[in-house]
Amino acid sequence: MKIEILRIFLIVTFLLLVGCDSKYGYYELKMPKKNPTSYIFNFSIDVIKIIIKQNHEKMPLKYIESAEDSSIVWGEYILRKPENKNDFYLMNMLPSDTSIIYYRVIDETVKTLPYIYSIHLHITSLDSSKTLVNVITIRPRICIGVRFPYNVLPISEPDASLMKIVAPSTIEEYTVLLVIGEALGMKDKMPTLILPEQPRK
Repeated sequence: MKIEILRIFLIVTFLLLVGCDSKYGYYELKMPKKNPTSYIFNFSIDVIKIIIKQNHEKMPLKYIESAEDSSIVWGEYILRKPENKNDFYLMNMLPSDTSIIYYRVIDETVKTLPYIYSIHLHITSLDSSKTLVNVITIRPRICIGVRFPYNVLPISEPDASLMKIVAPSTIEEYTVLLVIGEALGMKDKMPTLILPEQPRK
């Protein structure tokens, strides 16, 4: 009996030391077609930048940094480039978002997967009354499992997560553009947001 207990203890200790992975299957919903990830607004670049600053909390990612900020923490590697002098960096401080197109089924219940990404808003003035906003998704990835042992501290991307790089859905990207369009009073003139097929039950 003591030998068996010791054997179990050694196995558990080994797994905790070297780590082990727990993955689960997932599904991807099909999109009829992709949403736009860029849009030309008939407003000056200064107006567009003001609108973004005033309405960023309505966007999928709430935390924002501007290239014009004196202090930049997370998006410095993007926003400090000369060609990005009018740009913005969007992110969430914690991975609280869930994917719209990636999910799994547990006990016949559909569960969306945690989705981690950030967004680079590249703003280009075409002329005095036209501005191009391009939404660029950075490192989109979903959590497909848990790794052990893991750090339980609440950090931006838990090392307990098994992450998989995925293609941007274009849903979050176009939602950002729609928020800008709505604030400008031109959402009704923009294409309708395209959503995926419903998950199977």
